[in-house]
Amino acid sequence: MREELRLLVVAEPALADRVAGVLAESDGGRRFDCARVDGVGEAVERLARAEADAVLLALPGRGEGVMPLVELRAGAPEVPVVVLAAADDEPLAVKAVQLGATDYLVVEQLYGTLLARCVQHAVERERVRARLQRYQEEWPPSLRPAADGEGRVAPLRTALPASFAELVEDYGRMLDEAVEQVLYRVRRPTDESIRELARRIGELRAGPRDVVEVHSAAIKAREQEAGPQRMRLYSAEGQVRLLELMGHLVTFYRRLGSPAHRPRESA
Repeated sequence: MREELRLLVVAEPALADRVAGVLAESDGGRRFDCARVDGVGEAVERLARAEADAVLLALPGRGEGVMPLVELRAGAPEVPVVVLAAADDEPLAVKAVQLGATDYLVVEQLYGTLLARCVQHAVERERVRARLQRYQEEWPPSLRPAADGEGRVAPLRTALPASFAELVEDYGRMLDEAVEQVLYRVRRPTDESIRELARRIGELRAGPRDVVEVHSAAIKAREQEAGPQRMRLYSAEGQVRLLELMGHLVTFYRRLGSPAHRPRESA
C-alpha cells in the first residue's frame, strides 16, 4: 500500500481541483489526500490539529503579495509550504522562498510527476531539517558550529560558493554510489567518504542548515534525468547519508573541542 501525504490547498476551487487531478495522475510512489481551504486562517487551525503534512499555497498576485505566506509561517512554522504562482508572478514566488516557503512551482507548468516530486521533497526536507535541528540542540554549546553572527555571517552557499559547489558534487557522487548499490547490488565503501566530507564541512565551520542545503542541491540536480523509481531511492538513501554525515560532523566538532585539538595558550 502506498504511503499517503495529506495536503491542504489554499487556492480558488478551480486551481485546487486541478492540483488534485494532477496529483491523482502522477506515477510516484505515494497517494495524496488534498483538502481545499478558503484561507490561511483555516489552514493554520487545521495544521494546529495536525491534519496535514504540507500546504500548497497559491499566491494571490501582487495585490496581497507574500502576506498569506508570512501569516502561514507564523502560525505553523514547521510545516512545509510549496507556493503556486502564475508565470508573470515568478519573481514574487522567489521572494516567497526567501521568506520561508520550501519551494515554488509555476501554475502554467504543473504536471503530475513534477508536482508530486516537489511536494514529497518538501515534506522530506522539513522532516530531516527538524531531526537535524534536534540533533544540534543536543550538542554542548561549546561544541556547536558557528551560527549566523558568530564568525561566518552568510550561509555557506553564498559565503563560499566554489566550496559549496564542490561539496554538492562530491556528496552527489556518494548518493549515486548508494543508489547503485541498491539497484545493482554492488558494494562500495562509503563510510570513509562521508567522514572525509564531514571533515571538510567542519573545517568551513558549517552547520546543519548548510548540510541540508548541500543535500537538497545534490538531490535537485538529479531530478531532471532520474525517473520516479530512482528518485525514490535518492530520497530514501539521501536521508540515511544525510544523517550519517551529520553524525560524523558532530564527531568532528567534539574532537575540535577536546583538549588535544584546542590551540595552546602562549606563555
